[in-house]
Amino acid sequence: LIYLNKSKALSEELHDERMLVKIQTNIVGLYYLNHQYEQSIAEGKKMLATSKHDDSDIKELYYVICNSYIKTANIDSARNYLQKANFDTLQPKQQLMYYEILRYISRSEGDYKSAYYYSGKSARTAISLVETTGASSLQLMEEKYRSTKLESENNLLTIYIIGGVLLVIIGIYLWYAQYKKKQEEAIAL
Repeated sequence: LIYLNKSKALSEELHDERMLVKIQTNIVGLYYLNHQYEQSIAEGKKMLATSKHDDSDIKELYYVICNSYIKTANIDSARNYLQKANFDTLQPKQQLMYYEILRYISRSEGDYKSAYYYSGKSARTAISLVETTGASSLQLMEEKYRSTKLESENNLLTIYIIGGVLLVIIGIYLWYAQYKKKQEEAIAL
């Protein structure tokens, strides 16, 4: 927290709003991870009130504030910050978190039909994430295999070339030695 506060002061001095948002989000997240939910909410609100920010930079901050409100059982405020985060435009991993939070909120409010709906959305997003990650991993492994195979083929080709050159040199040496020996025999006769 000490280093984050020093970084925050430096960002304020340099008027670097984007870095300030990231640092403040980390501070809010640190309070959340330490189960200091009220402090997390207070720091997050203070940051939102005092900073000029771009909505795309603060989605994660909204998400942390939302989770802090969930931990303090303030479901209405949690829903408010979740809507501000607008996770629909993000990657599947963030969408998964969004649906999980909506499932939790719906269940907390006794709206089991919506909770079931968000549970299904969450499951489909999780499956999509696993499929995407699996396909990506498989593609990465296949690419690594091809590059290793190509590298070994290149190494083998290099060995063949070096071996061929050595054979030619040895052949020339042997031919020259034989030629010289025949010349010496011809001179001796």
